[in-house]
Amino acid sequence: MEANHHNANSHTHNGSEVKLEPSPFPCMFTVELYDQRIPESTQLQRVYMIRPQQIWLSMERFAEIRVGNEAFQPHDTVVLSNVNRSPSRESIARILEIRAKDEDHVYLRVYYLRPAVEVAPIYTLLSQSNSIITQEQRSRELVATNELGVVDASQVEGGALVTRLSSNGRENIPPKGFWWRWMYDVATGQVS
Repeated sequence: MEANHHNANSHTHNGSEVKLEPSPFPCMFTVELYDQRIPESTQLQRVYMIRPQQIWLSMERFAEIRVGNEAFQPHDTVVLSNVNRSPSRESIARILEIRAKDEDHVYLRVYYLRPAVEVAPIYTLLSQSNSIITQEQRSRELVATNELGVVDASQVEGGALVTRLSSNGRENIPPKGFWWRWMYDVATGQVS
């Protein structure tokens, strides 16, 4: 089946393209974060669990989804429509995994990139820096987070142009699209 509307979402299933209709319901999956002690060590490792885990693991993995004329795969960055978040604007996320139960139940495991000005420790860093970043450039700066989520694939609105720069900021900021240079650990509040 060919997706013929520019906002139509689809994924490839058994060699044919299947249209995804926007879901009016929130995604049934949640991501929980645990700190687990490494055996024979005093160190902790962070573990993410998708619940309900049995349903998630029983679904088939897919290599891509299609939104209009664009194909998206794991490691691509996308714009997600707002379903359960406030304020009511889109989210930027990087796809980690695509799974589907059937053509009506397609999900993406993602991590979020947040606007830098919305992340308090980053905002403090930015306000203390004496860089020559313009207000327009700063409005396009994102922060990569370890905030994971599972979203319904019908939330994908399209691709997002996102460039990674080093934290020392010596590269030129791209004239278009988003950019990021910092990582934010949502559990500890640490910036790296």
